[in-house]
Amino acid sequence: MQRQLEKQHERLAGLSTQWEQRFSMLEQVLNTGLETATSTASAMNERMAKFVRLAEVLESAVERSISTSKDLASLSRKVVTVEDDVAMLAQEMANDKGDRSKSNALLLRQAESQ
Repeated sequence: MQRQLEKQHERLAGLSTQWEQRFSMLEQVLNTGLETATSTASAMNERMAKFVRLAEVLESAVERSISTSKDLASLSRKVVTVEDDVAMLAQEMANDKGDRSKSNALLLRQAESQ
């Protein structure tokens, strides 16, 4: 009888250890997911600020083009700069989207491996 109790106690201890390991792994995956989400939110906030700034620059450029049509060469250079900024922001957004997709795929693989 004592031997059966010891075996049951060992089995319970083993199962308890397995569950603790599983919960620990789940906690790690959740923390990684939260860190990724936080990082993504931060990047999105930065992009939003850049777009607001870009909108202000575009608005200013339109106002200048209406009020002063004399300096076309200068305005042309500014438009090229704005277009370059837009292209750069679009590329950064595409890169961020790719990074988020990779992070999501990694999280999915980690979750499936459990």
